[in-house]
Amino acid sequence: MRVLLSLFAGLLLALPAQRKQGNPLDHLPPNFEILTHFGERADISPDNLRVAFMAKSFGDAMVIDLKTREIRCLTCNVPAAVFLRVM
Repeated sequence: MRVLLSLFAGLLLALPAQRKQGNPLDHLPPNFEILTHFGERADISPDNLRVAFMAKSFGDAMVIDLKTREIRCLTCNVPAAVFLRVM
């Protein structure tokens, strides 16, 4: 019996998972909002007024003001600088 259960469990794990169709951004919960269409590794400021993020890996550090939606580059004036994370 144990062997049969083990084989059945192995068979279930071997089956490919069903992929959901469509773009997940089209089905966001109502309390989610897209702030920008670029960036990664976001971190919310302690006062909850801004979000810092990386434009891309080994890229520039950016910050977006949540009230005005203005995006400001924090490291664009640093020549040949590459950053991984902003906090």
